[in-house]
Amino acid sequence: MVTCEVKQEGTTIECQWPESVPEGYFKRLFSPENTPNIALVLVGIAGIVAALFTLKKIERQIKVAESDTQAMIRAERAWIVVSVDEFPVGVYRFWAENKGKTPARTVSFWGESLYVARETKYDEKPDEITRGALLQFPPCLMPPGDKRVVWECHRSAIEAASGGGKGEESRFARGFGAGFIYGRIRYFDVLDAKPQEPHETRWLYWLIPQPGSVPFPHPLQPERNTYT
Repeated sequence: MVTCEVKQEGTTIECQWPESVPEGYFKRLFSPENTPNIALVLVGIAGIVAALFTLKKIERQIKVAESDTQAMIRAERAWIVVSVDEFPVGVYRFWAENKGKTPARTVSFWGESLYVARETKYDEKPDEITRGALLQFPPCLMPPGDKRVVWECHRSAIEAASGGGKGEESRFARGFGAGFIYGRIRYFDVLDAKPQEPHETRWLYWLIPQPGSVPFPHPLQPERNTYT
């Protein structure tokens, strides 16, 4: 609305024009002419969000597929497991058996049987000694189900090593110590296209003086009975 006033005896007219107030930013942004652009921006944002969710889902599916593939490979690969029996009495045979579904290419075998007094800590030989050691036979190919003796421990040898006499007179039989049987097998799986480091089977068995006892995995050192 304009207000005008006649001045100087009707010769001039002075009008008061209202100040123009500019439209606000958001009012101009959401004006009708910008509606198509706003719609395109919203569609683009929705598409980006959907793409991000799709990528996350694909990543999860890839991880699951990789995990399933690794599990399948582990199930199919060679696994050398050690067990023990007694035959004849007083002779303990340690068997290595390929429990897997593919052949194992063995690299080295190592074993040790010794008497350790109660006040003495058992220390394994360093890796430099056991890594490339060989026993009764050289490196070989063990097909699935192949089973062979890799180490023998004689109770009489443990008794003799303990001192004090033979049999029941030995320090071992009288409970002054125990027998320790340790072994290590290193092997490759034929499924490994580019093997870097061989798999390993390690065992540490404990022979106590109890008559009729058979060596069993050391209960206080489970980390020394491992399969990789």
